[in-house]
Amino acid sequence: MYARLLLPSLFPNHEFCIYIDVDTMPTIDLHALWNLRETNYLIQGVRRGYHPYLEALGFDEESIYVNSGVLIMNLNLWRTNNIGQKVINKIFENQSLFFHPDQDAMNIVCHGYIGVLPPIFNVNPLNPEPNVPGKLTSQLNQDMS
Repeated sequence: MYARLLLPSLFPNHEFCIYIDVDTMPTIDLHALWNLRETNYLIQGVRRGYHPYLEALGFDEESIYVNSGVLIMNLNLWRTNNIGQKVINKIFENQSLFFHPDQDAMNIVCHGYIGVLPPIFNVNPLNPEPNVPGKLTSQLNQDMS
């Protein structure tokens, strides 16, 4: 979970990377995701639906809060702004408050510099978001049966 925070150091000659959680299986060509990277965002991810829990973190229904399971990370901006260390510091400062420590801290630290990816890039077939095309969700649910 925390390994993603080391990626800027592990890949010093790379501008961007795609991070995918170990429990996530890509079912589409990742070139489509790679082609969406933008230089003005620290991270890009699929927006998570609003939950009252997020209010305690300073987010409201209009705030951008992304799921950290699939991300495009701008490694240059992370290195320049020491984002990994800032995320770690935020986790330690708020251990009792965070439900998803790295995800919560990343969203707080990167606030204002988060790009939103289309939902197709991070679909949970057991709990699909309402804005994901039904055909995709149905196909994924069928594949999981």
